[in-house]
Amino acid sequence: MTRFESNNTRNVISKIMEYYYSKINNNYMPGILNEGVLYNDGNELYIKIVAKQKGIEIENTWIKTNLSKDYSNGIYNLISSYKYKYCDIYGINPILLDDNDVTFVEQNDLDVLDMEYINSDNEIKRNKILCKSDNNIMIYLPLIRSRIIDYSEYELCAEIEYKSYVNGLNPDQLGSCKYDDNGYFDLDYSKSEILSRNKKIYWLRATIKLDNVKLIDQPKEDLNIKVVTLDDNDIRDLNPDNYNDDMDAGLVVFSSDSVAEIKKYYYFYDLKLIPKIEHVQLSLVDYFDDIIVFWEGEFNSRLPYELKKKLEKYNLVDRTNNIISTAMFNWQLMGKWEIFNDLYPNQRLAKIIYDNYKKIALDNQLDFYPPTSIDEYATFINKILSILGIKKENLKLTPEKEEMLDKIMNKDYRFKNNIDMVNNYYGLCYIIVKVINHDEKWIN
Repeated sequence: MTRFESNNTRNVISKIMEYYYSKINNNYMPGILNEGVLYNDGNELYIKIVAKQKGIEIENTWIKTNLSKDYSNGIYNLISSYKYKYCDIYGINPILLDDNDVTFVEQNDLDVLDMEYINSDNEIKRNKILCKSDNNIMIYLPLIRSRIIDYSEYELCAEIEYKSYVNGLNPDQLGSCKYDDNGYFDLDYSKSEILSRNKKIYWLRATIKLDNVKLIDQPKEDLNIKVVTLDDNDIRDLNPDNYNDDMDAGLVVFSSDSVAEIKKYYYFYDLKLIPKIEHVQLSLVDYFDDIIVFWEGEFNSRLPYELKKKLEKYNLVDRTNNIISTAMFNWQLMGKWEIFNDLYPNQRLAKIIYDNYKKIALDNQLDFYPPTSIDEYATFINKILSILGIKKENLKLTPEKEEMLDKIMNKDYRFKNNIDMVNNYYGLCYIIVKVINHDEKWIN
């Protein structure tokens, strides 16, 4: 099992959640995921799924006792413990049982209660409601979808416990902490008095809302996409199981023709794609005049499957040079955080806007990908000046340049070609950054 621990607790949780989603297959989701053994250098991961009413705020972790049948405070476990022939056995929570579509069949399993799902025609579907895979208890996803996902009153949460012996960390957050609006976690990192006295134990507990989009079954066809390996610039097939680029980093390159598809889901900002659509995840991105580049792990774990499928035809299978920007290189590979001056002018402006005017910018659908038409450029200028409260006079342009800006804003100017327009766009972004950034108060 992959080790998840790092100094960034939110990254740890994100990786664990992506690992959980990767275990969903063939219409089954883990109701309980149980892997690993904590011994010497070992690590263990335990995840159980609970349902809660949407109005309930998550203000602590492990909001329901493990395997309890109890339904109280609007929260219950999907998987409970039952007695069968004097043994403990896993079963679906009684609140999910319904004589109209769930039936018990002859019990042949000593791990889970044998039940089957009945469809609307009263014919038994040949899928068991529960089954065991290794130490994981898998639950039939269509049942959960019909009971919870499609029923707006409830939402699903993963309750996580992860332990590992590891030294040399400096976690950014210890103790209890809110996980944005999506949950709560508690992290302890201290010396263990058991088994390994010379090692610290990394102990994470968390309750995190599940992403319903990732629970909706969709065709998982193999993607015909090539990747450039970072270490030797070789071309290989996409590894769909690479979620973090830690061991086998690669870059996925697409032509700029892909931008239209990407913009259906995201806004381009500095080195990030900001979601337009609920449940779509933020993703890192590098973009140049002629290409769009993703980290393989980000591409696999963050982009919606339907978008990845649409991007197939734009994949460049022989572009291996000049595919990573100075800013991205310094940030992701050199561990530098102060990369503001490495960004392109539009990306610098995008970072300032996102850090200080995020809500109003997204409400105005502001995007920082270089314009491809005079209409796009005019719209951008009018939006950015309005958001920042800047008048044309504040830009201190020459009369000729100010007249040119007026014409652009009125869509009454014609550039010789798109390159000239993009260069003008970069120049304007540079000027705006200087105007609002003269005392460097925005650079943090």
